Amino acid sequence: MFYESNSGVTVSLNSVSYASSFPVATVWVSGDSGTVLRSPNGTVWTNVRSGPIPSTLSLNVACAFDINNVLVSGTDSDSSYIFMSSNSGSNWIKVFSQPNGYIYSICKTSSIGGVAVGKPINGRWSLWKTTNKGLTWDSTNLYLQQAVNELSWNNSLFCDPSNNFVWFGTNNSRIYRAQNLSNWSFGQTVQQNSFAVFFTGSFGFMGGNYIMSSTNSGNNWTATSSNPSGSEDITSIFYGPIGIFVTRKNNQIHKGLNNGSSWSTVYTAASGNYLHSCYFSSFGGGLIFVRSNGGITLCNFPDKIELLSSEVPQHFSLSQNYPNPFNPTTNFEFRIADFGFVNLTIYDVLGREAATLVNGNLEPGVYKANWDASDFTSGVYFYRLATNEFIETKKMMFIK
Repeated sequence: MFYESNSGVTVSLNSVSYASSFPVATVWVSGDSGTVLRSPNGTVWTNVRSGPIPSTLSLNVACAFDINNVLVSGTDSDSSYIFMSSNSGSNWIKVFSQPNGYIYSICKTSSIGGVAVGKPINGRWSLWKTTNKGLTWDSTNLYLQQAVNELSWNNSLFCDPSNNFVWFGTNNSRIYRAQNLSNWSFGQTVQQNSFAVFFTGSFGFMGGNYIMSSTNSGNNWTATSSNPSGSEDITSIFYGPIGIFVTRKNNQIHKGLNNGSSWSTVYTAASGNYLHSCYFSSFGGGLIFVRSNGGITLCNFPDKIELLSSEVPQHFSLSQNYPNPFNPTTNFEFRIADFGFVNLTIYDVLGREAATLVNGNLEPGVYKANWDASDFTSGVYFYRLATNEFIETKKMMFIK
């Protein structure tokens, strides 16, 4: 399930991002010494830093819009910068600079839109938006006042394009949020620091020294009943098909089940501290984790998403799962009529999210997804397929 990939570098790798356009995919990693790594599959890496990106610059952000368009950001003693490539890293241009600034995070809000969060300047959070994949940036109508001397953290920004929500963490017991990048509000937490944030729909997790969850889009936060072992700061969270994956700033990866009620250490690297992670494949499913010593760890999910046919269906549809009842695995077949964001989520009888099988852009076609419910209790479950144009929910029965 877990295996190491040779990055070819030993510098700190600080951020990872992924984009796909079936059947081509690209993983991007940014790090110290101006490092920008590109890989088609997470196993073979090429350092594509060139042009205006200084070899002395520490790059703490990577954000891929698609397989060709990617952004990286870094800061030196004078300014913060964003660099863009529109040809898979063959060439780079500087598209943003801010004196005395610091860009913490960048993420996609749509196929061409994005938002960047930076260090507050003169009492105002540095918030920027793009509508052309990062070529130009604008802060108009993005005013958010800084409270006292609060700051944010690297990679603590999370965007959900399906409902136009964004969240970012701070060191002030607040997680800020907005829909359509307007009417900013915050959820108060009992933890001072929120280093990592992850949402699927209205259900989300945040991590400081321990894990907290929210069921109402971050308006309220509650500590989970247990936490992954260790005392270091949490650096990444992913909630997906087979549980919650969490890293602290050490060499271990932890997995949580039942919304964080139980945890186990599922992988220990030989050296280096984990700094960031992301989902890295829409087909087959997996995670990629980057470390402070150039280490990269890959994880393949046992659940599979398979393209059955690339013929464009006339309409969206979701079939009844099979087998049904099932024990412990079942399959879901669905049809996607147009390219766009697709979410396939499983809920228990109380409406709580049990697993997310698909959460990203898919090309038109006929697909099959698989779910292994071995770690869940018997009973009635519901599964919902949602796109920008279509929503359908069906019922199924799990019998052990």
